[in-house]
Amino acid sequence: MKTARIEIDGEMKDVNVFESVFEYTDFYGSDITHYLEDYHEHEDEYTIGSFNLLEDSDFIADIENPIYLNDPKKAYVSVNWGELDNSYIPLSALYQELYTIYKANDAKDGRTCTGMIFKTENEAQEKADELNAEVE
Repeated sequence: MKTARIEIDGEMKDVNVFESVFEYTDFYGSDITHYLEDYHEHEDEYTIGSFNLLEDSDFIADIENPIYLNDPKKAYVSVNWGELDNSYIPLSALYQELYTIYKANDAKDGRTCTGMIFKTENEAQEKADELNAEVE
């Protein structure tokens, strides 16, 4: 994360600038534990799933008003997921899929998100495999 000084509503303000959705979620420790999935018999205790912040009703992205910082070809958009800071990420990064791990609940009728966030499916699967090995 880097900071930039831009004009917002007629005032110069410092903003946080991220280069990826993962960097943004990692910095703020975003809470995705409310994400749920169905449970299917014969699945491992821990499974992985993908998500996109644009599908989260708590996430706001001002796609209509991009800004250009140092590169006139790279648009940044204001984003907010409940934090108080002004944050920007590249418009092109908004569509990045992230991965998380779900754990079967005790009643085996659903899966709850662990809150762990990964950049790649492979990283998420490796961690899920590690957690499943601990359960066995």
